[in-house]
Amino acid sequence: MYLVSALSATALFGSLVSVGDSYANPAHKSDSPTISQVASSNPQGAWLSLGSGSVTGLGESTFGSTPILSPGNSIVGMGMTSDDKGYWLAASNGPVFDEGDAQNFGSMQFKDLDGPIVGFAVTSDGQGYWEVGQDGGVFAFGDAPFRGSLVGTRFAGSVVGICPTPTGNGYWLVTSDGGVYNFGDATYHGSLLGRALNAPIVAIAGDNTGNGYWLLGQDGGVFAFGDAGFFGTPATGSYSSIVPTVDSKGYWIASQDGFISAFGDASQIPEPQQATAYPVTGLAISNPFASGNVLLVGTYKGIPGEYSTIQDAVNAAKPGDWILVAPGDYKEDDDLVNPPSPSDISSGWYGGVDISTPDIHIRGMNRNTVIVDGTKPGAPACSSNPADQQLGVDGSNGPIGRNGILIWEANNVSIENLTVCNFLGAGNGGGNAIWWNGGAGSSQISLKGYSGNYLTATTTFDGTVNGHNAAAGYGIFSSDSAGPGDWNQLYASNFNDSGMYVGACQQVCDMWIHNAWMENNALGYSGTNSGGIFTVDHSQFDNNEDGFDTNTQSVGDPPPPQNGSCPDGGTNGYTKTTSCWVFTGNLVHDNNNPNAPGYGAVGQPTGTGMTVSGATNDTVMFNYFYNNGAWGTLFVPYPDTSPGPPGLCESSGGNLIGTGPSAICAYDPENDALYGNVYSHNGFFGNPSNGDYGEITLFYGEPENCFGGNIAPDGSAPSNLESLYPGCGQTSTTEISGGQLLDQVLCDTGFAGDFGVGCSDAKYPTPSANSPIETPLPNNLPSMPDPCQGVPANPWCVP
Repeated sequence: MYLVSALSATALFGSLVSVGDSYANPAHKSDSPTISQVASSNPQGAWLSLGSGSVTGLGESTFGSTPILSPGNSIVGMGMTSDDKGYWLAASNGPVFDEGDAQNFGSMQFKDLDGPIVGFAVTSDGQGYWEVGQDGGVFAFGDAPFRGSLVGTRFAGSVVGICPTPTGNGYWLVTSDGGVYNFGDATYHGSLLGRALNAPIVAIAGDNTGNGYWLLGQDGGVFAFGDAGFFGTPATGSYSSIVPTVDSKGYWIASQDGFISAFGDASQIPEPQQATAYPVTGLAISNPFASGNVLLVGTYKGIPGEYSTIQDAVNAAKPGDWILVAPGDYKEDDDLVNPPSPSDISSGWYGGVDISTPDIHIRGMNRNTVIVDGTKPGAPACSSNPADQQLGVDGSNGPIGRNGILIWEANNVSIENLTVCNFLGAGNGGGNAIWWNGGAGSSQISLKGYSGNYLTATTTFDGTVNGHNAAAGYGIFSSDSAGPGDWNQLYASNFNDSGMYVGACQQVCDMWIHNAWMENNALGYSGTNSGGIFTVDHSQFDNNEDGFDTNTQSVGDPPPPQNGSCPDGGTNGYTKTTSCWVFTGNLVHDNNNPNAPGYGAVGQPTGTGMTVSGATNDTVMFNYFYNNGAWGTLFVPYPDTSPGPPGLCESSGGNLIGTGPSAICAYDPENDALYGNVYSHNGFFGNPSNGDYGEITLFYGEPENCFGGNIAPDGSAPSNLESLYPGCGQTSTTEISGGQLLDQVLCDTGFAGDFGVGCSDAKYPTPSANSPIETPLPNNLPSMPDPCQGVPANPWCVP
């Protein structure tokens, strides 16, 4: 059952944490620890936070000031900034104190709490943090996402710590009796519940992959789960904190009196001259810079790099290396210099920059001025002149088109802080700006782990080049790739299919998309057969033909279906259900654009904020849909005209209609939830059934979709969806046409003629004579605040 609350538009886009007003606020002194960050194996020093509020520096670390604590309260955790030039201290009664270059993003100070704050953790970019209460309440600040809490959940011990995943898109909570509770993309690997413990658990730390963690007992006992290795335990004493090395092949453990023990590949930290008078409550290790070599492309601040092209640096890079790119217009041409084979063309394995080495990191020094450009050498950056466009080498049917940055079956590759433009398709492939390709069309997952941050994808051209229709297809794209995946601060415009796409990742997508802005595309987002853990939050979809579409297809990006159920029958800590596919906290508005590239090419309904097409077990909650002329949200079947081999349609949840070449595999939307959304001024095209949201199903005997708690002044089709279907999963006894909704959707998508439906009275926008119309790039897209953050020392980044 979904927990639904009435929301105002103001509340919707604030924190997703709900702070109650009936908390007690007792005085409390705690020695509960927290883990601030992983560290290199050879640190320069360490900081210890003490319950009194003072900070002790060891080795080359320095002291900081001591905050003034209210009587009876103590410091319960510490977190470092990424450059070691500042830190935060969290106190048991809620305040967060910042020192050095640490920014204060808020705290639970002066809030009524049901129990004391006992843990604190910082996001990897230092732009946010979490506080956790003894009762399991989680409070997120800055860019730290809220993924759920234990409030209202029964558990035997008390919560003592929080540990984020490497992506920052989830976290574990640990209790004193050894219970581990996972939220977001955190995976459960086991716990100590039910085991007799010699001492209570006081800390949790995660490894660098997210596939394991350690629990620390107050007596120094270390318990390893998942991929986390066991490297030893300290001598008899009382302990509070554990911090792993960056490669997770070792860890440090701090005692409450200030001594640090090193295990595995962790080197020894200089010890204090005497034991501390107050208990140690947090440990942070300095010099957290990543390992690997740094390869420099171009010239930055007058300092030349070793390489003039990104591809040359990629060819020289080894796993673990970083590639920094100076501002410039890079006309990368690996696909032209090394023409792909026919099989490579078929699978999309060609690009201006081709990457097949795992674990490398490409980062521009400025998002807006580092440009990977598909136009011809000598052309202005991202030129719109037809004569400046390149359509790639010739294949058997003409130009094969071009892809921009292509990552081929290479795990854990990150692309950050740059712009890609004008990589065009010509009807035979290509047209993808940035593509993590795990083997397109193979039905196999051959890429695991990827990251994209501060990325811009666009084109300034859509038209004819030497008699060939040329257009950009997809902006930021992944296929046949499993997570953990993370996209943050993305922008894409002018694509004739979609600005973002995630497909063919089955139920192992493990994908998180934050702070994306998709505009002037046929579809802002498209995703085929992408399920399991999948979250889109705090993003904006506007001025597209259709804002967001997730669907099931038989043959396109196989295997079907799209299934948002949690892997292995798990429960999502945020939805409190078995649905792990979540669209939440987003703005979806003004998607009425018939002049976007690709109008009508994929049959999307113009004027629709979001379309859930044949998708299953998905959750759409706490979003704001407004100014979408046809519908805010639609739940509709996906009629696939390519059913695939015999038996595929039926075995994947579809219904086969007809036989032979004219057969269709129709997938109904099933067991999807629409809860707690706010709608405003949708359906103003004025056609029958236009409004806030609607549902169509073609069959019955399937799990029903459910609706509740939506603020929908322009109504639904059918009009009583919330009262008829308040709970998900009931077996349907009838199909749902939505009155005139089915005919209107067919008119809007252009499929009406195929079904003998007349549309003479329908009013939907049509393109103007000069369409498509490309939108210019906004001039305020944020660049990475510090592109040297986390990068090993190099001439451009001197610590």
